[in-house]
Amino acid sequence: MNAQTLRIALSAALLAGTSLAGFAQAATVTTLDTVQVRPAADQIAQQTLERNSDIRTLAAVQVRPSAEQRAELVVRSSAATAQAASSQAAAAIGALMGQVIVNLPVPQLQPSPAELEALVGAAISL
Repeated sequence: MNAQTLRIALSAALLAGTSLAGFAQAATVTTLDTVQVRPAADQIAQQTLERNSDIRTLAAVQVRPSAEQRAELVVRSSAATAQAASSQAAAAIGALMGQVIVNLPVPQLQPSPAELEALVGAAISL
């Protein structure tokens, strides 16, 4: 699809979208101040069962990581630190190399008279 065909197709789609937008809009939209959501019968039965059971419910629970989880966290954080340091070093080296390459003088390469004479001789013999 070339650019002209794509431009025509997009223009037609935009024109059709704007002309059909009036049909897609609702005449009035009612906004409710509050909405009541009632639980289903099985949810009420489950709640009643849980309230009447002998299982104690804790107000708050503290979960501590295991030794393996703490070790994994240390490994991940050290790997992230090493990766950040590596990327910073790579950026610094890249900036330094770019600066060194930009600041190098341009060498002027000119053949010596003997090399020039040999080149002319080789060109003539062709």
